[in-house]
Amino acid sequence: KSISLQDMKKRTYKLTLISAAILLVLASCAEHIYESIYDTQQRILDAWVDHNYGEDLQPTESGMYYLNRESSPNGRPVVDSVYVFVKYSVKYLDGVYKDSNIEEIAKQLGTYSPTNYYTHDIWLVNDHTLTEGLYEVLTGMKTGEKVTVAIPPSLLFSETISYYSMFYYTTEGNDSEKVSVIYELEVLDFVPNINEYQLKQLREFRDQNYPGLESSETGFFFKKTKSVSFEESADSIADEESLKIFYTRRLLDRFVFDSNIKDTAKKYRFYSPSNGYNALEVKYKDSLGLMIENNELVEGFTRAVHQMQYGEEAIVFFYSNLGYGERGSGTIPSYTPLFFELRAEEEEEN
Repeated sequence: KSISLQDMKKRTYKLTLISAAILLVLASCAEHIYESIYDTQQRILDAWVDHNYGEDLQPTESGMYYLNRESSPNGRPVVDSVYVFVKYSVKYLDGVYKDSNIEEIAKQLGTYSPTNYYTHDIWLVNDHTLTEGLYEVLTGMKTGEKVTVAIPPSLLFSETISYYSMFYYTTEGNDSEKVSVIYELEVLDFVPNINEYQLKQLREFRDQNYPGLESSETGFFFKKTKSVSFEESADSIADEESLKIFYTRRLLDRFVFDSNIKDTAKKYRFYSPSNGYNALEVKYKDSLGLMIENNELVEGFTRAVHQMQYGEEAIVFFYSNLGYGERGSGTIPSYTPLFFELRAEEEEEN
């Protein structure tokens, strides 16, 4: 049977439509299959906001949602490259808290510890230390202001970040399951120069508690509270010998967060029966540089011990450059000066 030219054109047109439909379906499937986790989570966040807050709540250009804001008309605007004092909490969209530096919420989470310092964290505000989302939020805040903001995971991860733990959160600790979270942030204050701020703290602490004590180097104050006489120090410490140190670690406000003295641990309610509360053995070296290099201890502590003899006691306080620096200790925030009470012994006593 012969087919007319018109029939052939109709069939060709029909085949073209079918082919186009198939391509559209395939393209749609491909888009669905290969949608990034960030795109998926943004859609989930959009739907969650629409359900809980309605269509009137619109996202920022970057995709975040401000759920609440308590303004501070007289506050100072946060700018780039300052050090902010922040109280924060993080929770999932279902309202379950994941992280916080607030004592009451830490107790809810079951992460509370008497050795954790629940006051504030100090964050350096720039795009190399904070995720894109946190940087955007903080540089839009003022001191005294509180915000609650939902942030998608695309704004909570950056390979350039050198520290801070607030990168992103997952439901099961799996990188492939990054999820949106809600940040509750309060900016207490900020300072432009963290070293100057700490040095001022140290001088004020010195003037109040040890007036007249001179700093032997920047940010380091040391004083022997019990010295050994020349006759008693005949058996001085030799290179490579071990010095047994009992210590109590405090902050400048006298908050005690660690000690290897049993009675002190009991007094401040962090005693643990599994801890032997033995002296810390520190290998002494004639060279201070080698002693710092060969002991895995904070530098300010090592510098103090290097100046001690058997039977002596001392106090030392120093800024975070000689302590835990920009990272903090896990229990103590970053950029925090430390205060130690030290006792050096030959024999194990407690």
